[in-house]
Amino acid sequence: MEKPIISIIIPVYNVQNFLPRCVDSILAQSFKNFELILVDDGSTDTSGFICDEYAHKDSRIRVFHNENCGAAAARKFGVSQAMGQWIEFVDSDDSITPDSIEKLYNIAKSQKYDIVIGTLNINNKNVFQHKIHGSISRIEYIIALLLSNTSVGPVAKLYRSNLFQSLDWQTPKEIRNNEDLLMLIAISTRIERVFIDQNIVAYNYLFRNESLSKSTSMPLEQWNILFQHIKSLLLGSFNYPGIKSAFYTYIIRQLYDCNTLQGRIIDPNSENIEEIKQNINTNTLLPSDLKKWKCLQSVCAQRFAYYIHFTITSAKKRIKRLIVR
Repeated sequence: MEKPIISIIIPVYNVQNFLPRCVDSILAQSFKNFELILVDDGSTDTSGFICDEYAHKDSRIRVFHNENCGAAAARKFGVSQAMGQWIEFVDSDDSITPDSIEKLYNIAKSQKYDIVIGTLNINNKNVFQHKIHGSISRIEYIIALLLSNTSVGPVAKLYRSNLFQSLDWQTPKEIRNNEDLLMLIAISTRIERVFIDQNIVAYNYLFRNESLSKSTSMPLEQWNILFQHIKSLLLGSFNYPGIKSAFYTYIIRQLYDCNTLQGRIIDPNSENIEEIKQNINTNTLLPSDLKKWKCLQSVCAQRFAYYIHFTITSAKKRIKRLIVR
């Protein structure tokens, strides 16, 4: 087999009912010079067997059977095995459109872009709309990621493979949400230009109950680990206009959702609130984000008032018991 131009990487875990459709959509591509890397992430159903069956039929397919470590680790392993100049990620319960690779690659080879991004058809009902498109810089792309103005998943994208060389994209084990965002930000720190094409529907995304975000189950302490990890990736970029503001806007949104979805009250001594106060310019916030920020401060103040009341009341009771004795 000739050296592939593109390496397509699919993490596979217990998707026996969806995997054939996914693989078939790749084998049916108009662009043929690719390798398909199937990383069986410790599946307990027949997914691993299905992978092997496809590999026997097509020499472009390579299969690896690993212990279960999660999709992010499977993608990272796949990248370590990739031989292509470009890399594309596909989830095993989704599929890609027939000329997806060809259209993305035609843009990639014609210009010096590090990432070329298409868009997604979601459940055959609606197409994801990027709020930013065309040729954009590294800073513009990072801001778009933090503000969710572009897709924050790893799919429907073609990446220059050298972006992953010696890349530190190890996700802390405590983090169970936003792993894809971490990977994209880590990659973005070493890119020059990105191209987002709103008109290329490159991906068919199947949104299932099993795909629902686990954000409601991640404790606030683990969100803090995530925030600090992102901050460490971006620290050198904070001098660029908009990066810091976008980062703290991202925190506001996540804290608000965390509290709203879980009915939680954030710690009265929350370092998050103080850090945001010191770094955010409220004039840069959208009205919806400003409302969330005010709500967070209000909740924190109410909790702090209750905390003080409880502390004083408890102290009075202890003093009273001492006097009685």
